[in-house]
Amino acid sequence: MSFADYNEFIQRELRPEIIDTVIYDSVDPFLRWFNREEAKKGDRITSRYRLAHTSNAGFYTKADVDVAPATQTLAKPYWTKVFAQGAIEVHGIDISNDKPGNDSLDEVAFQVRKEAQKIADVNQGGFLTQIKNDVDSSSIAYSDASLSRSTYPLLASYEEDTNATITLAYMRGMIQNVITNKQVNLADYVCLMESSVYYTFKPLAAALHTLNMETVAGVSRDMGFSDVANFEGLRIAPPTDFTNMTTGDVFMLRRQDVNVVPHREMNIKAKESGRDSIKFALYSGWNIYVDNPYLQGKMTDKD
Repeated sequence: MSFADYNEFIQRELRPEIIDTVIYDSVDPFLRWFNREEAKKGDRITSRYRLAHTSNAGFYTKADVDVAPATQTLAKPYWTKVFAQGAIEVHGIDISNDKPGNDSLDEVAFQVRKEAQKIADVNQGGFLTQIKNDVDSSSIAYSDASLSRSTYPLLASYEEDTNATITLAYMRGMIQNVITNKQVNLADYVCLMESSVYYTFKPLAAALHTLNMETVAGVSRDMGFSDVANFEGLRIAPPTDFTNMTTGDVFMLRRQDVNVVPHREMNIKAKESGRDSIKFALYSGWNIYVDNPYLQGKMTDKD
C-alpha cells in the first residue's frame, strides 16, 4: 500500500465521518441555539453599531435659522478569523516495503480521530471564551477593535462577578437587569450554565415546582428534582451542550445576537511522509461573536 492509498482512505472514508461525528458535533449545540452565518470574505468579520444619536430638536420661531442635523456616533467592531490546527504522525510504517493491512489503517484512523477531537475541543472552548469576552461590563474591550465599554456604554453588558454561590436572587437579578427598559422579549433568550452551577441551581429552581413522584403498589415516593429547562420564562440549555464552560460561569444571551460563522471546513492534508512514518495535518476554521452586548448578561464565580 502506497502513501497515496493511505491518503485516499483518509479523504474518502475518514474525513467525511470526522466532519459529521466530531467537528460538527462540537459546534452543533451552538448551531441549534444560535444563528449560523455564511462564510465571510477577507480575514475579518465586521459589524456596525449606532452608539449615540445627538439631536438638536426643539422649538423655533419664524426668525430662527434651520436647525443643524442630528449627529450620530458609529463604531465598527470586528473579529479576526481564527483557525484550529493539529497534526498526527504514525510511526513504524515503511511505505516502501511494508504491506499494511487493516491494523495499519486502524492505527492511522485512531490517531486522526483523536487529533480531530482535540481540534473540536479547541473550537468549542474558543467559542465559549469569545462569548465571555464579548459579554462584559467594562474590564474587557469589545471585539478585536478594542472598543472601550466605558467610552461607549451601549457596549457594556450586565455583569455580576461576586464570588458567591448561585442563588435564585442572583438569577432574578440578572433577568431583571437585562430586560428592564430594554424592550426585549425574555422568550428570545437562553441561559448557558457551567455544569457545577447548574447542578447547584437545579434543586433551588425545581423546588419552586412539583417534585417528580412515582407510585408503586399504592405507595408514592420522591424521584428527585427534574431537569430545569425553564426558570421564570428564561430557557436554560442543558449543561451537556456546553461542556467546556469555565467553572462558575453563567451567560444570558439573546439568541439572535449570537452568530456562528464557519469559514474553513475540516481539512486533512497529507504531509511528506518520514522514513518510517506517515504524517497528516488537520485544519478547521470557525468564529463566534455577540452583537448588541448591552442586551446580554453574564455572571461569574457562581460555583
